[in-house]
Amino acid sequence: MKRGLRPLLTIVIVYALATALQMGAGYAPGDGLLVLAKLLAALLAAALVEMYNRAPLAVKDVQAGHGQHGDAHFMEPEEVKRVYQEVQQGHETQPAMLVGASKSTWLVDTSDQSVLMVAPPGAGKSTSLYIPTITYNARVNLRTQDAQGIGQGTSMVLVSVKDDLYTITSAELKKCGYRVLKLDLRNVFCSCHFNLLYRVNIEIDAWRKEQDAKQRAVHYATAERYAKVIASAIIGNTGSVNSGDSSEYFNETARGLITGLVLLVSQYGQDGERHIVSVFNLIVELAGADNPEKGNTVQKSRLAAMLEGVTDRRIKGYISTTTSADIRTTLNIVSSALSKLLKFVDAELEQLICTHDNDLDAEQFIERPTAIFLIAPDENETRHFLASLFVRFLTDDLIALAERQGGHCPRPFYYFLDEFGNFPAIPGVTSLFSAIRSRGGRILVAVQSYSQFLLKYDKNVTEIIKDNCQILLNTFVSPSAQDTATSISKMLGDETILTGSSSRSDGKTTSSHQLMGRPLMSPAQMVRIQRDTWIVEKAGYTPMKTHLEGYWKYLSLAPQEQDATGENDYLEIKLLSTESLRQALGSAPARPHTPPAATREPRRKLGASRREAAALYPGKFNP
Repeated sequence: MKRGLRPLLTIVIVYALATALQMGAGYAPGDGLLVLAKLLAALLAAALVEMYNRAPLAVKDVQAGHGQHGDAHFMEPEEVKRVYQEVQQGHETQPAMLVGASKSTWLVDTSDQSVLMVAPPGAGKSTSLYIPTITYNARVNLRTQDAQGIGQGTSMVLVSVKDDLYTITSAELKKCGYRVLKLDLRNVFCSCHFNLLYRVNIEIDAWRKEQDAKQRAVHYATAERYAKVIASAIIGNTGSVNSGDSSEYFNETARGLITGLVLLVSQYGQDGERHIVSVFNLIVELAGADNPEKGNTVQKSRLAAMLEGVTDRRIKGYISTTTSADIRTTLNIVSSALSKLLKFVDAELEQLICTHDNDLDAEQFIERPTAIFLIAPDENETRHFLASLFVRFLTDDLIALAERQGGHCPRPFYYFLDEFGNFPAIPGVTSLFSAIRSRGGRILVAVQSYSQFLLKYDKNVTEIIKDNCQILLNTFVSPSAQDTATSISKMLGDETILTGSSSRSDGKTTSSHQLMGRPLMSPAQMVRIQRDTWIVEKAGYTPMKTHLEGYWKYLSLAPQEQDATGENDYLEIKLLSTESLRQALGSAPARPHTPPAATREPRRKLGASRREAAALYPGKFNP
């Protein structure tokens, strides 16, 4: 039947039926009101018939089947209660990571698994997750305090490019019994002090005092290990970890040179001189050719001349890899080491790294609940490497402490590593992630997208970092981060749905149905996730959709207090020089650095790093 005739035929039929009913009831056929009523009824019937026939033919997709094409689904409330813990506010007793919150209830994960958070800028990482998690653990400490006022709260290291976490949560943490420290790479005069050599110095001092030969060997070996960590961190942390130097030989020999000089400075430096800037100063002063003795035509480096007065065979062993080469190669190695240390030439930074505060020690970090706020300014990335070194050194100390305590730290500790992909690579990061977990630690790593990892780590290291995080927490994905959206979508899996199609011909409708698989969330849906909505994926369980609002909607924190840290006094920097080193070694006074014109070394082309150092320290280099 043609579509245009159907409404007309409907009107005629309905009007005729209405007329028949009217006559059967004995009403006069010419009644005007009845005629109008019949006409309206006919028009209404025609409209309904037409609407029915124009209804969409599509079949709505619904979940169905028994997982034939995938059984992915989000957790039901009963599943959530089995996997995560609901804690009423005011009853916090166990350290945990927050995965959900409301006005009266926390939803937390108390496992020991590390967390990878993927969220673009503006997603609310600080306000929705960091601050509530810090507050929850602070209140755990408050609820579990003993007679001495020490609770069972987890100690925390909070790395951030801004100081908003410190500003908002420090008063609440102090109220709940926490020690609150700040290592501020932006405002160094309002910061704790962090000397890279502090562990080497402790072990060297213990080595000096120890009488037992075996224990002396243990202390010196420990000092060597820390010196190697410092050297490796400097070599691998002050440049792109993916590019490296043009020659592995120069990397390795520069690493040995820095290791030896760290031990030398720690062993022979006076109080106030035992820091990394003294190592830099020694390399500057030793970067050149020594004056030959009368009648001796063999030229040697100042480094080799200094080494003749060193009796410690361990130090000589590390440095001899540099001095055993010809003088031209030796000076190139020295220049390579110098270039790695140039980032320590910072008038402000010297105030922070040339002395040390014992408050930052691992023992105190574990003995009392402690929150260390590590502020790494985003406007000055040249200081970010120090944040990576601090994390590495503190982790080494915590692992050593755990080994002395039977393999596990007596207090749990959490690392919050915000903007992880923007920081210089942490040396040995893959082994540290796995080592921390077994020692009582958890890590929350935050990146904007998976591709951010590749800025500092290669693909293999990136995959290992992701594998070590057994919990994935993400919100909406940036529209341009398609790889991240696709990866998370695949991880969520597929669900089985019932779909099909319908067709209509000559008034007859036919339909077909089938089961098929569909992503639980497509990449496009990942981009459209509503703000404050988060997806939690935990290894071994189905994913959960949760809600994390801004903390101000359900938390009442202690009033923010003005930063009471105060400014540190200006520190006069003391440096270990070659002159004082020779006196400590008991050798002859240093000779002038500039050789006579007759014996002056031929002019050679200097590397870029030596030119920089020569500009900083005029007169310290041969031309």
